[in-house]
Amino acid sequence: MTKLAGQMLTTRGVVAFWLLWSLAFVLMLWAVSPGRTLQDALAAELLQGHLAGGYQLQNPPLYEWLLWGVQQVVGPGLLSYLILRYALIATTGILFYVALLRTVASARLAAAFTLSLVLFFWFGWEIHQSVSHTLALLAAVLALFIAALAFAERRTAARAFHLGLIIGLGLMAKWSFLLVLLSLGVALAVTPETRRIFREPRTLLVLAGAALPILPFGLWLATIDPDPCRPPHDAPWARAIARSGASGRRRLSHGHPARVFPWIAFVLFLAWRFPKSRHRWPCCLRRWRSGSQASPRS
Repeated sequence: MTKLAGQMLTTRGVVAFWLLWSLAFVLMLWAVSPGRTLQDALAAELLQGHLAGGYQLQNPPLYEWLLWGVQQVVGPGLLSYLILRYALIATTGILFYVALLRTVASARLAAAFTLSLVLFFWFGWEIHQSVSHTLALLAAVLALFIAALAFAERRTAARAFHLGLIIGLGLMAKWSFLLVLLSLGVALAVTPETRRIFREPRTLLVLAGAALPILPFGLWLATIDPDPCRPPHDAPWARAIARSGASGRRRLSHGHPARVFPWIAFVLFLAWRFPKSRHRWPCCLRRWRSGSQASPRS
């Protein structure tokens, strides 16, 4: 068991775990419980069947674009939803590990925290049946963090364009990505070691990269009439949605905190088990800072 645990707490172990874990759920749900994965896919099913710049105003179209691409390979139906769902889950788990490598000094600790996601109730249970666009949002947020620190570490044109492309895809994943983007922008602006990227001419390529995924949706948006998309406030189904939102907020404030206890217990154990790092800077910023002091950039 000790040898197996040591192999899992490596980069290869993390990648193998998330790929095998996702594949196991795809096979299990496809063969045993096909109805569970369609709960959140019904809306996408009604909108799918063709590739378009946009499908609805409530959510941007990245999830539907990805679903259309998967369906070109495996065809429409249950299997395409399962493949897309668990591909995004595996991508999120692996990106979580890469993001942690940027912030903690121990690769074993980063791997342990990544694997602990299965103990987090929302990720270990609800993610299997009740989310779709949020999966793409999770992957985009983690990719944004990694790409932003990589660009701050070495400000090249390729990294700037790559960061912009991730920003565009994140905005097309879910509108709430904008809140994360603004928060990260403020954090980079108030930190002297990263503030200089806003004065870097190559940063303009971020806008060019972001425009590519957004452009199809913008063109689609220009062709629709927004008035039919606004529901009347007195419509029965609009009132039902409002009541559902209020009920969801009550569950979030009362029931959901108790569901994270297994994950919190695991985090507290690791915080006690692993020694604290003496460094205050994320790994990439420490390397970048020391490199900048040794050979200042122009």
